[in-house]
Amino acid sequence: MVRIALCLFAALLALPSVTHAQIKEDIFESCSIETAKPVTIAQLHSDPELRFQCVSVEGVLNGLRLHHDRLAVVAPIEPFDPDDFEDKDKEAVHAAAPSPNRVMLAHGSMPEAEGPVRARVVGVVNNCSRMYDEAEEYYRRQEEETGESVIWWLTGTCHSHSEVFVDPVAVTFLELKPLTRFTETDVAVEQSDLVEFEESELPDGLELGYAEMLIEALANRDRALFHIATEPQFRPADFELEENSQLGAQLIGKAGGSGFELRLAGESFNLGRFESEKWFEAVEESSNARRVPLAVQPPRKLYFLQDTLDYELEYPDDRYPREVIACWCKSADCSGKWPVFETDADALFDRPYYCVMLEQTRIQGREGWFTYATLRDAEYGFAEPDWDDDGQPG
Repeated sequence: MVRIALCLFAALLALPSVTHAQIKEDIFESCSIETAKPVTIAQLHSDPELRFQCVSVEGVLNGLRLHHDRLAVVAPIEPFDPDDFEDKDKEAVHAAAPSPNRVMLAHGSMPEAEGPVRARVVGVVNNCSRMYDEAEEYYRRQEEETGESVIWWLTGTCHSHSEVFVDPVAVTFLELKPLTRFTETDVAVEQSDLVEFEESELPDGLELGYAEMLIEALANRDRALFHIATEPQFRPADFELEENSQLGAQLIGKAGGSGFELRLAGESFNLGRFESEKWFEAVEESSNARRVPLAVQPPRKLYFLQDTLDYELEYPDDRYPREVIACWCKSADCSGKWPVFETDADALFDRPYYCVMLEQTRIQGREGWFTYATLRDAEYGFAEPDWDDDGQPG
């Protein structure tokens, strides 16, 4: 017999060691800025004795990670190699490798910032790797005692990570304004994770026109065109972009508000709740980012992602179509203002540029790869510098 066990990270009540739930009453209630031990992010990773201690640590807060400095925010997060876990009985491939320059914060309620901001976090230290080991040992003993096989995994913060983390008791913003993004004068070209290339180097089959279609759809609030650009499964099998400059697509609401029907080139496609939410998130929730239509034939740059190129070099036989970021300048000249890191290649309203991601996917029952566009609207982007009249960041 096989049992399935979900180990909630916050309530591993059955484990023999001290758990998050058990320390909550003893440590969390007394943990405060007055009682916390000041530490650095590097110390959190290097000192195992800090586990279950109340600490205070400062850095750049971005999402659920606290970083050593601004550059650590844009530094790549290396994935774990599955081969590292070949000696384990259970599958444990984690999404992000530990780094001495950043520390993860536990899932839960967090104060919201509009971008990376300097902050102080007071909380209790724990360790996902240790929790995995404890859970594995506990269920190994259970299997020996009961003769039943157990399939288990951790949920919550440790579901896809094997890192040290801090469970926050208090988070204080040390500055109210988010940090500004890096510019071309801040970092050397080799530090950037964007690799510029010419249009003649576009990967085979990747059609730049879908990025332009997405921009047109957003500028004109054309919902039918938006779905064609972003979701290739809603295109007829013989759809050719160049032959359909005048698409004549229609989006018709279904009776009872149960979704929409997209009509294109004599075919109909049903759009459900998910597609409706996609449009709502892209336009209704972020309308400020979509109000600047592009000028005719503005300057444009194309980028590959450096980590994709690195992966192709390391695994040449495991190649998928490359992602491409296309950015358009909102004015006649973006010299010195183009994005330097992927995290800033977005479509936020105050950027001097407007970026779209182009990717390719397969569709069940059809041959080949199909291009689709995705809006670059970073949830936690750096703030835009105040540019002076000479085009220099203020």
